[in-house]
Amino acid sequence: MMRKIIGNSISHHLITDKFPKSSDFVCTACATGKLILRPSYLKIRAEPLKFLERIQGDICGPIVPRFGPFRYFMVLIDASTRWSHVCLLSTRNHVFAKLMSQIIRLKANYPEHRIQSIRMDNAAEFTSHAFDDYCMALGIQVQHSVSYVHTQNGLAESLIKRIKLIARPLLMNCKLPSSCWGHAVLHAADLVQLRPTAYHETSRMQLVRGNPPSIFHLHKFGYAVYIPISQPQHTAMGPHRKVGIYVGFKSPSIIKYLEPLTGDLFTARFADSIFDEEHFLALGGEFKYQKECQEIDWDAQGIPASDPRPTEAEFQVQKIIHLQRLANNLPDTFTNYKGVTKSFIPAQNAPEIVEVPNKTTQLPLTKKRGRSMATQRETIANKQRKTVNANQPLVGTHQIDTICQADRDSLQPSSVVHNAETRNSEDHRHIVSGHHNESIRVDEIAINYSETRESFDRRATIVDTNFSEQIAECLQVDPEPRSIKECQKRSDWNKWKDAIDAELASLYKRDVFSAVMPTPRGIFPVGYKWVFVRKRNENNEVLMDVVTAYLYESLDSDIYMKVPDGIDIPNQKSPTGFCIISVYVDDLNIIGNTQDINEARHHLKTEFEMKDLGQTKFYLGLQLEHLPSGILVHQSAYTQKILEKFNMDKSYSSKTPMVARSLDVEKDPFRPKEDGEDVLGPDFPYLSVIGALMYHANSMRPDIAFSVNLLARYSAAPTNRHWTGVKNVFRYINGTRDLGLFFKKNQDSTLIGYTNAGYLSDPHNARSQTGFVFLQGGTAISWKSSKQTLVATSTNHSEIIALYEASHECVWLHRMVNHILTSCCIGSLESPTIIYEDNAACIVQMETGYIKSNITKHIAPKLFYPHELQQHGDINILQTKSCDNLADLFTKSLPYSTFFKCVEGIDI
Repeated sequence: MMRKIIGNSISHHLITDKFPKSSDFVCTACATGKLILRPSYLKIRAEPLKFLERIQGDICGPIVPRFGPFRYFMVLIDASTRWSHVCLLSTRNHVFAKLMSQIIRLKANYPEHRIQSIRMDNAAEFTSHAFDDYCMALGIQVQHSVSYVHTQNGLAESLIKRIKLIARPLLMNCKLPSSCWGHAVLHAADLVQLRPTAYHETSRMQLVRGNPPSIFHLHKFGYAVYIPISQPQHTAMGPHRKVGIYVGFKSPSIIKYLEPLTGDLFTARFADSIFDEEHFLALGGEFKYQKECQEIDWDAQGIPASDPRPTEAEFQVQKIIHLQRLANNLPDTFTNYKGVTKSFIPAQNAPEIVEVPNKTTQLPLTKKRGRSMATQRETIANKQRKTVNANQPLVGTHQIDTICQADRDSLQPSSVVHNAETRNSEDHRHIVSGHHNESIRVDEIAINYSETRESFDRRATIVDTNFSEQIAECLQVDPEPRSIKECQKRSDWNKWKDAIDAELASLYKRDVFSAVMPTPRGIFPVGYKWVFVRKRNENNEVLMDVVTAYLYESLDSDIYMKVPDGIDIPNQKSPTGFCIISVYVDDLNIIGNTQDINEARHHLKTEFEMKDLGQTKFYLGLQLEHLPSGILVHQSAYTQKILEKFNMDKSYSSKTPMVARSLDVEKDPFRPKEDGEDVLGPDFPYLSVIGALMYHANSMRPDIAFSVNLLARYSAAPTNRHWTGVKNVFRYINGTRDLGLFFKKNQDSTLIGYTNAGYLSDPHNARSQTGFVFLQGGTAISWKSSKQTLVATSTNHSEIIALYEASHECVWLHRMVNHILTSCCIGSLESPTIIYEDNAACIVQMETGYIKSNITKHIAPKLFYPHELQQHGDINILQTKSCDNLADLFTKSLPYSTFFKCVEGIDI
């Protein structure tokens, strides 16, 4: 600004050229005191978005007056074709269920188009962990705009604005009350679908479906329409049509209309309807609704919080997932129809009935001091209730007490009041007469259990015993302990300990149990169970009980029982007092401490003629070096032997066993034999080399497992390219011939696994690579690198297959290690085995179970065996970074830095 002032003034000593420019420095006062919202930088995409590649959404509301139970409406719009969807909401808690049902519908209708991302604002209903986990399992990225920056979600914001611009004139042009804004919003959304956009010359519907839409069924909103009366209801001499109010269409052949007297919503065939576009009808029959209708507030503030508890919405999400699984298993019918209960969320995208205004003039919305809006509506409802004839019962008071929708919004599980006289009948009213014979509507409150997914029909069940038992259990202030460990954690442990000692002393006194002894061979001891109960009277006072329970008489045979927890075992074997003997044909290895080894050697020499060779240094091709800090196991002698046999002992060394593979299939050096390419002759011992390297990789060198497995695939028709790869492996082991596995002393015996999959590692046969490694004490004890036998359709699919194969090895290793530990009395593996995986979608699916969707429904259920192991506590699948996954060593060729990190990680 000062630069412009100086430039337009005269007789000033400052020269404009020497005055600093605004781009040369940053003024702190100007930066904090001035704010000009500037447009975002134009994004130039290399290619346009595909259909359903990005979906944006937003919510409008709360809206006053409400449309039946609805206060909001949500919009979803495709960023490519501008296809949109509008649904009505009674509460923001139902957003997750509506989004999930729409995602399922889009995946079923357009299976060839995958939803890649969903963009929402930062509202609480869009930032739930459940929705993020569900989208992660489906491979959908959830994006959130910057807080209070509506331009980043401009498509959804502009769609809401356009719908309101269309819906407002629709209501003002007809005689419907403002509480019918929902019908106008839905009709406006349908009209927007038929309108061309600024970016396309065709309409949204034509871009999605491929053919121009038909508009012959369009008529003016709110006009009178004559609908045929169904065959059972009209007589031969009576009218065959009745009048209705046109409020939109479901399809070109089906229209929607309102019953003028009751406000009920019905559908009819377009071909059978006659439209009267000269008369508007009002709700309430002959009474003419005045033009001064109530104003609509699209974003009401200060309305009372009447949303239901969030657990209701969670139940709806669980129902949708359950019904989706049921529909995938039984696509034609529901066999267990009793398991489907009435939902709190209306099934259709409109209420079944609209409130009919009374015969008083409906004044604009005003707020009085000291009276909330809920109190005013309740007063009006009480006045209307007095005018209803007592001989005309309201629906819901016939035979069964129900709870209306208006009360259900604020319903709490512990405050259900069955009183028909104090029930608000404003939202649900049907006039029962001889000319309006319809089925009686019954609202049902069903109790759903999230763990068992059971539901109970109130019309068939009088007393819900399961629910009452759960409530009774929750009311226990001081529950009984269920195990000896829970007793030891309680404040009254001394009293429980005295009772346990008295009980055991009484049992020993009557010779019920003998002293603790080893179980004889072939005998399987029975189990045990602690039972802790305090006897109480009607005043909840603890009573005296018999010390010893009633026992059977003396038994003729002995019964062996496991020693219960909490009882000290006398003369227990020392953890260091064990001896393991491994036998291979006529060679023995004795493992243990020095004293136990000497005793075992003495007993064996008395029975057999044996030759003592001293401390084991070479066994089955493995060399053992006993160091002060641990034992090093290697095969340097075998490495030298095969290098000399194949004349590679004087070759140059290499840092990695395999060169980096090209992503281009045609440039892959390890591709199969091509036409015109010569096969290696008998002068090249390719099969012998592969056999020698495979034994070396499986025995002691996991760092060459992937390279050898890849080269072994071409044993039938090897070429010079494959022989070059073999020589590169020899160069690597020539420079690392002394490498081996080092087992340190005093290390933790915890078993840890890493698994990974190389998607399309063999692109020529469309096969992926499975790789896993298990460590104990930080050193590899089991590993595998093999080509998968199934065709994986995605990275997630290949990761599931790899995790399935790794779980087999994990179960066997866990049992073997646990057997050795327990047999030697040195402990056991109590905690589950941790398996690290770097694919987030695979981990989520193994936590939630078998999800039958379009992405995973083709995956065999047996591949979800790790889910069962995780549920039983045998394994625990955790996520790790791709750079920290040691199983990468077994799935792909790595650069030297990454390769060295993985080799060092498995303690080679």
